[in-house]
Amino acid sequence: MTFSSLSRQIECGLSKGYHEDEIIDAVIHEVLLEKLNTACANEKERQDKKKNAAPRVTTVNTVQSGDPPTTTEKKTVLKQSTVTLPPDSRLHKSS
Repeated sequence: MTFSSLSRQIECGLSKGYHEDEIIDAVIHEVLLEKLNTACANEKERQDKKKNAAPRVTTVNTVQSGDPPTTTEKKTVLKQSTVTLPPDSRLHKSS
């Protein structure tokens, strides 16, 4: 809604004898309705783009530390260790 359109509607309402409170309510209603229509159109456009978009492909490359790979049948074994953590004392407070 343009300023001139809004101004004409206010002047028309005043000339027809509508109370200022009624005109204010009508202007607020019109502005909110226009914002809602714009938001709905934008959401529909966003959903259409999402629906028609090509699927995304994610490629993950991994790097393994240790000796460089060899061309023989020998497998590289990584050193593994297990760590046991103590319980979090904040979770086990006594009353």
